[in-house]
Amino acid sequence: MADTKIPKTMKAARVMEFGETKYTIQDIDVPTPKGYEYLIKIGAAGFCHTDAMVANGEFESMGCKAPITGSHEPAGTIVSMGEDAKKAGLHKIGDRVGAEAMKGVCGKCPDCKNYGDQTYCTDLEGMVGVTVDGGFAEYCIIDSRTSAKIPDSMSFEQAAPLMCAGVTIYQSIKKAEACGLKPGRTIGFIGLGALGHLGVQFAKCKGYKVVGVDARKEPVELAKSLKYPPDLTILTTETSAEDALKAVAKLDSQKPFEGLDAAILLADPQGSVDYAVKITARHGLVVAVSQPQEGFRFQFVDLIFRDIRVVGSLLGPQNSLQETVDLAAEKGIESTLLTYKLEELDKLVKEANSDKKKGKTVVTFS
Repeated sequence: MADTKIPKTMKAARVMEFGETKYTIQDIDVPTPKGYEYLIKIGAAGFCHTDAMVANGEFESMGCKAPITGSHEPAGTIVSMGEDAKKAGLHKIGDRVGAEAMKGVCGKCPDCKNYGDQTYCTDLEGMVGVTVDGGFAEYCIIDSRTSAKIPDSMSFEQAAPLMCAGVTIYQSIKKAEACGLKPGRTIGFIGLGALGHLGVQFAKCKGYKVVGVDARKEPVELAKSLKYPPDLTILTTETSAEDALKAVAKLDSQKPFEGLDAAILLADPQGSVDYAVKITARHGLVVAVSQPQEGFRFQFVDLIFRDIRVVGSLLGPQNSLQETVDLAAEKGIESTLLTYKLEELDKLVKEANSDKKKGKTVVTFS
């Protein structure tokens, strides 16, 4: 049953035209859920680099049109459901949930049906906050089939980053594991921003030796202060790749080859790619998560003569999202947060672009 207190209109922060990250707060209609959809009352919604890409018009080729409500990291309380979602019975009215961006997964394509991974659905209705309205609003439509329950012990502000940053970095570790990485080996995070500082903690809790790498002092210092800090931090502006490789080798002297067993690439610059490959061991793995507009460039000598493997990773299926939330709750893994009200989005955008920014940026409706 629907919450009778649901208003007809709501406030939403919308990108009105592409070209710069700028939001306009409007009163728009509260949507009605259908099919497998939930309508949630937003408690918090995250802001990340993809939101800037949306505002710059980089997803127009995927069907993104302005105006559009931002944020693909929504967390809130279910207030209404579509009929299929009710029948599925995964959650109930009043449950605290969050969801990934995928909306309207088809359930019939090879990825949905044979591989069980809606992340790569070839017939999606849309992506929340990317091609359809997202979480920078008082209410938001999400897909129940890409959602996860949030425990009462976790705030919406901490839950929201897990809906993209959290599950993305968690899934990248699982992708490395699918390629042969085992607990006790060495994994590095190249970039210690919103994803990296969560990845360090997840990897530590999963039993890995962890290396945190960044070109900025602030994220490196943040990583050192985490509840689950990395075993080694490297500031690339002060440490050559050759010296970094020697430092990494000391973490596991039993290995036949020096370097990371897996490097999770989270930074866009080509220099970060080159550095990551240089400190990855022969026969090692690079998991590409970042999305540089100009693409990646790898040297053939690394791929062919050093047998460095490169794979990509994107979000994760519903079970990975729930695993992400559950592990974070169980171990007390948290994001370092910068919180803003909806009316402070201009300030948020300005500060999110600062070189000194640390942690994850979240809009709170609490």
